[in-house]
Amino acid sequence: MKKIILICTLIFSFNNILAQNGYGNISEINDAKNRTLLVMYANINKEVYNKLKKENIEKADEYEEYINEFNENFKNVVTKYWKMNSKIEFINEIEVAELLKTQPKKYVLLRCPTFVQVGNPSDYKYTKHSNFEFCIEKTKSYRATYLEYQLLNEVDGRGFTDHPIYQFNFANVNPNLSDFILGVTFLQSYFNKRLGSKKSELAANNLKDKILVLRKEDIDPKLKIEDIAKYYPYKFELVSNEEYCKSIETQVKNRVYFNNYMIDMDELECIGGYIKYNNNNKINKSVLSLLKNPKF
Repeated sequence: MKKIILICTLIFSFNNILAQNGYGNISEINDAKNRTLLVMYANINKEVYNKLKKENIEKADEYEEYINEFNENFKNVVTKYWKMNSKIEFINEIEVAELLKTQPKKYVLLRCPTFVQVGNPSDYKYTKHSNFEFCIEKTKSYRATYLEYQLLNEVDGRGFTDHPIYQFNFANVNPNLSDFILGVTFLQSYFNKRLGSKKSELAANNLKDKILVLRKEDIDPKLKIEDIAKYYPYKFELVSNEEYCKSIETQVKNRVYFNNYMIDMDELECIGGYIKYNNNNKINKSVLSLLKNPKF
């Protein structure tokens, strides 16, 4: 799967194309946690498979292997970290649609929709796929894959809405294990804070004792290492995307990760609230000044 892994480490989400959205109010979150959670697996897209097969049968096989790994990662991470819902079912998109024909209000959905830009970049118009769509190669069009927690109600004939309780933007357009770990951990922590079961100011005070892990690809090219130290006074390390992902997957101790939120994997907690990248989708001086004292 070397080629597929290479794609995953080279293609990044554009964090500003859609804001992190916390539409859900407290009553919706309470409603959702008492429902059965449907975790929707990704499908093997025949069009993508056939396109890759024409180029090279090995690429098509690697794509199929990636989708299987995607679903395995999704299931393993939810099984390990998700405590919000006591009942969880892992099913595909067709099975979700069948369940929605009967009693959609019994369920809440956790899925990974992909957003693809259409038209002029300045228009910010996007097509939203109901499920994950694999990105074959780098493209000038903005793309993003989200982890989305959504109530299912009969609003558009299918049960899906454009009003998710929350969306979390994965760092990689083609998500890997680290994306699922960070995303599921974040959503779990976010809902705990919204429901008041965790103190929101948790350990912004402890940042001085943690190491902030930042990807080199996310840093504004105008910033020098000494500049980062000026605006973020605590310990940090700059790493490649591969090193960033591996650090999360192997659960290196005493680390905090930034992906629009500060996430402490030791405590399985988000620290503070949403922090937007700059207009070039990079971390600049303004972003760094917010990281040292994030507010929920």
